[in-house]
This record gives sequence, structure tokens and C-alpha cells, in this order.
Amino acid sequence: QEKYILARWTYGLGEPIISDAEYNNLDRYMKSSGSLSSYTKRTWSEDPCPVELLKANNLEHLIFYFDIEKTESIESITSWTDVEKIYKNMIDKHYVSFKHDGFNIQVHYMNGILVRAHSRGRATDSTSYTTILKYLPKTINRKGHVCVVGELTLSEYGLSILQKRYSEKELKTTRGSVRTALVTEEDAELLHFTAFDILGEDDMDIIIPTLAEWKF
Repeated sequence: QEKYILARWTYGLGEPIISDAEYNNLDRYMKSSGSLSSYTKRTWSEDPCPVELLKANNLEHLIFYFDIEKTESIESITSWTDVEKIYKNMIDKHYVSFKHDGFNIQVHYMNGILVRAHSRGRATDSTSYTTILKYLPKTINRKGHVCVVGELTLSEYGLSILQKRYSEKELKTTRGSVRTALVTEEDAELLHFTAFDILGEDDMDIIIPTLAEWKF
């Protein structure tokens, strides 16, 4: 059961600990046996962060919190007073970012050439998005395979435009309307992609300047 929980989480982050074939066999077994129904009856994107399991398996670098409202794993910081209270005595340098309420997207480059953009997940169950390719940097200065991770969001202004274009649809939230905007290139132009990580890198002092250099 612990292996299944870890496999779901690591696949979701694009750093699988087992092969696709082994995962598929494990997934079928868990579903047929009725074990961990709270996991097998939902998508991996709704899993809470398995903090203790990750620590026990030396995978602390994969501890992330994607949706505070769902996981309730960490306390939400909602005011500048909270920020000062939590960070005023911080000695080491840290990077803190605002939560982007959108879609997590992975952008792949091969030998510096843009080849694919898809939703977070395994290659076999993620969704590819070709409509946003023209709005991403076409080339980067890096050989080999590179995966840039970021968040695709829609502004309130973008939502208002979509609401006018598709008045027959009930588009109420910016996050919920991201998928609508991904259907056509014209609508995808309203989206904003904010890159925040390069898979395989672990030094933010390198990652942030590199993403800026690549025009993200």
C-alpha cells in the first residue's frame, strides 16, 4: 500500500520510482483487491502529500502542497501579518511564491527545441496541449531533454472575454475556465504561463536566472 501511494505521488511529479508497466500492474491489483479505496476511487491529482512516507524513503525533495484546500497539509498564509510572523526570524535565504490558482503544466525541450506541453502526470495519463505551444519560448540554450514546470492561469480580464465569447457556457471562475481557454489558439492567447522549476535542478539560485534567460 505504501508503495502504491508513493508511486502515485512520484508519477504526478514526473519523477516515477517504478516503471509504467509495474505501476499499471500495481494499480490494477489495488483496484481489484479493494485496498485503499480512498485512493483508487479518485485521481492522483487529488492525493494529499504523503509527507511521512516521503521522509522515510529519502524523498523529502518531493514534498509539495498543490492544493491547500484539498490536502489541508499546511496552514494557509492569507495576510502580510502571517508572513512576518512566520518568516521574520528566518536566517537562511528562501524563495517564497504566491499560489497560482491554475493548471500545472510541464513543457518539454529536446536539444533546445520545444517539443511538447502537457498536464502534470505520467506520459500515459497526462493531457497534451498544442494550443499553447506558439505562446511558449521556441528554443532554450540547453542540450538534451529539459522539462520546465509552471502554472497556466487566466486573469479576471481573460475570464470576462471568454464569458462574452461563450455566453452559453457557465464560466464562473478563472481556474475552472483555463480548460475552456485551452481549446483554441485564440483563446489560449488569454492564458499566462509562469515557470517556476526545471526538473532535475535543485538550486533556485540557478533555476530562476536560467528561466529568465530562456524568456519564461
